[in-house]
Amino acid sequence: MVNRRANKKSQAAMEFLMTYGWALIVIFVAIAALVFFDVLNSEKRLPDSVMLGPGLIVYDMQANETDVVLIVKNAIVRRKLGLYRY
Repeated sequence: MVNRRANKKSQAAMEFLMTYGWALIVIFVAIAALVFFDVLNSEKRLPDSVMLGPGLIVYDMQANETDVVLIVKNAIVRRKLGLYRY
């Protein structure tokens, strides 16, 4: 009687480990594929330029841990006067 109970508990434990073990392997393989094909690299998705709006041109930008510095030129006024040049 004791042997049957222990056998059923061990079978349930093995089924649990096998089911979730395979699920973990699939998750790890999916993450490894994303890393291998460089999908998780955020540098490819971030732009090299800044868009502030029409007529505002960003010439230079610097960023560190505490500050962000943008050198911006306002081209909206020049458009209205017909003197728009880069």
